[in-house]
Amino acid sequence: MSIITSAQQIPKGYSLAECAVSGGNLRSCILDLMKITEGRLCLSIRFYQADFLLPATDGNGQELEQLHLTQLMKGRQSRYSASLCTNYFTYLEGENLHAVLYDTEKSILEKYKAAEACGVKLVFTEDPAVQQILNHGA
Repeated sequence: MSIITSAQQIPKGYSLAECAVSGGNLRSCILDLMKITEGRLCLSIRFYQADFLLPATDGNGQELEQLHLTQLMKGRQSRYSASLCTNYFTYLEGENLHAVLYDTEKSILEKYKAAEACGVKLVFTEDPAVQQILNHGA
């Protein structure tokens, strides 16, 4: 699988899609996208961290800065979701339940492996940290 580091490198006719999902199964989503794009899919992999007010009916969370994520994580137990290929924890704010999804080196590698297993040929990232993880761990 090729790693592309600039949007200008994405071949014409390829669709770019985000590799972060907040529900369901990442591999199923990738396979669906592969069918829709007839295999011309470039998957964007980046460190994703977002806070979702539950129930999250639309799948859109509030993206978090690293400092805010670090503060929210204090004293909370994180888990890994193999189906989403991401880490998560929950917390209460008043009576509102939140779920926070976030990536680590492990989850970045698992997303890459999921993409590869689904037949994705191109991965896009502009993040040097992600590039280093993919180049050394993939």
